[in-house]
Formats: sequence, structure tokens, C-alpha cells
Amino acid sequence: MSRLPPLPDAELDEVIRIVGDWGSLQGARLFITGGTGFFGKWLLESLGHANQELGLGLKATVLSRDPNGFLQNMAHLRDTNWLSFQAGDITSFQAPLGTFTHLLHGAASSDARDYAIGPDVMKRDIVEGPAGSWNSCRGNLHSACFS
Repeated sequence: MSRLPPLPDAELDEVIRIVGDWGSLQGARLFITGGTGFFGKWLLESLGHANQELGLGLKATVLSRDPNGFLQNMAHLRDTNWLSFQAGDITSFQAPLGTFTHLLHGAASSDARDYAIGPDVMKRDIVEGPAGSWNSCRGNLHSACFS
């Protein structure tokens, strides 16, 4: 994969404007699965921009099968103090350290061939993966989003 440029500030400013009330993320600690996929890249850039522009003080830990590969392609997210990565697969990962106020679960394969193998693969990603995320974070959660 080649390196991807940052999203334009004008687009990220528009995200801030559209969302409007970012107050629930003030001081938040997020655990994100699927943060390195197509939607996740946009989400991380948007969160990072809002964090910087609005002084949210949020921190995020992202579960990724290949954090180093992601950071090679998204080099502009490498040296941030709000973002950390935990290597692992949605179906088998060590519980992240610390407590989290928000869980954003978006991990699933985007390759139809993975699901053509059989329904067990889809069940693993869509049912068992979120259950593992929930069990790792549920003690202090303010909110959770499963997509």
C-alpha cells in the first residue's frame, strides 16, 4: 500500500460543524475496533482533528491486526499523543489496559470471500468479536456503538 495523505482541513472542519456537540467526548477514553479499515481511517482523522481543534483531551486505543502497516500508510497519525494501538484480531486479543468510557466496534472483514467460507466466519466477526470487546471494556463504559 502507498502512503495516504491527511484529509483536507476544510473537510475535517466540516465534520466538527456537522457533529456540533462534542461534549460527551471531553476527556473520553475510547477503545476502537475496525479503526484501521476504510471507515476507521476517516474516523481516526476526524477524532484527531476535533481533539486538537476543540481541546477535548480524548485518548483512543485502536485494536489492529497490523498497527505498523497502518502507521506506515497513515504516517501523519504516527506521532500523536492521543492515539495508541494494540495488536490483535477481533476474535482473539488481550484485554486492553486501563478503563474506557466509550467502545466503538466496527471491526469486520470487508472481503466477501471471508464470509463465503461459511457462516461461522461471519458469526465470529459480527457476534463473538463484539462480545469480546464488550467484556474487555464494560466496567466503566459511558456508551458503546456496534456497527
